[in-house]
Amino acid sequence: MPHSLEAEAAEFRALALRLKTAGEKGLRRELTRAIRDAVKPLKEEVTDPVHLGPYMPDHYVPALLRDLRVTTFSRAGLDAGASIRAEARTPRGNYRQIVQLEEGRIRHPVFGDRENWVTQFRGMRPGFFSDAVRDHGPGIRDAVIAAGHDVARKITKG
Repeated sequence: MPHSLEAEAAEFRALALRLKTAGEKGLRRELTRAIRDAVKPLKEEVTDPVHLGPYMPDHYVPALLRDLRVTTFSRAGLDAGASIRAEARTPRGNYRQIVQLEEGRIRHPVFGDRENWVTQFRGMRPGFFSDAVRDHGPGIRDAVIAAGHDVARKITKG
């Protein structure tokens, strides 16, 4: 019978404490690497033009991909886990509005007039980031749990 997410989180915290107490850096690195590897397919999907196509106008996808940076953070300490962050900075140094894109809208200047901006909903679909997270979330969770169990088994073996 599968454990609850809360039980798995408690096991993970206990594992992190054992790793810290044991001073075992090799296994901590192994766990961190496994977490990072588990998140990698999500990162790849979010930056895939085929994935982005249904969520925004075709002409916007290359511009966004040029500026989009998706970073992952993984930790194996007491606050063990993984997070993924998307941000995009234009060549002019301005941030693209990722939250608005996620919500299914895009704000841009009227063609040829950088003074007047409009919000466009046509051709947009919400969820380019959250849909990928929802699709990959269970696999990420399962991979992280499996990695935690593997490291716990190695600690137990000594």
